[in-house]
Amino acid sequence: MNRVAGYAKFRDYHKGHTALLIGAGPGLYNIPLPFLCTYPSFASNRFHIYYDQTGFAPTYYLDLGINHLVTDEQREPLLPMLEEVEAAFVNRFIAHRLPFDNVWGILGPQYYSHPKGLYFSFDPLDIMGIAPSNIFSMLQIAYYMGFKTALIVGMDHYYDTSSEYKHFYPDEQAPHWEKSPGHRISEEQWYEHTDTAFAMARTVYEMDKRRIVNLSEPTECTTFGRGKWEDWE
Repeated sequence: MNRVAGYAKFRDYHKGHTALLIGAGPGLYNIPLPFLCTYPSFASNRFHIYYDQTGFAPTYYLDLGINHLVTDEQREPLLPMLEEVEAAFVNRFIAHRLPFDNVWGILGPQYYSHPKGLYFSFDPLDIMGIAPSNIFSMLQIAYYMGFKTALIVGMDHYYDTSSEYKHFYPDEQAPHWEKSPGHRISEEQWYEHTDTAFAMARTVYEMDKRRIVNLSEPTECTTFGRGKWEDWE
């Protein structure tokens, strides 16, 4: 039975610690697998494809989407990884269909008819501020959990249209994605919305003397400070 209440147990659960936020861009393969085990980690969407390849499960899993989890056949590949994560935060319309006690139902603001979803939520497990990149959602949960530093890997903002996998999604299942995966907006809007959300997250973190460090290589994000994963081993 998954849960839709009791989120407060996660508040400041990792107070003062360092989190690793894992994007599913092609650049993730530039990060050594042992490094991903160094810190409590977050991943999202079809990260189970990377799990199937490597056996690595994140500490926390996030999925606000619905379209790729509608049927039993679509959900089945996710199940082995979910058994290993400490907690999974999944869209409330789907979470009850996942047979694990570590699954928590969450919602983005569109389901509450909130007029604008582009805001940073201080209670994200109740209602999540959303942006084109799931990294923004992870940053909200990491902040809620009390992490002082958020490291980011695998955050590629440019997707080669000839790539077999974009964000771990097969081309035939996402024929319209290209540079704006999962969102029916233009490339320019994708960048604009994402950059605005990231700037918001950076402001929130810095006001609380926390920081966000982008270790992704390659990356086109200039909002966060840059770093090298080797310096965080």
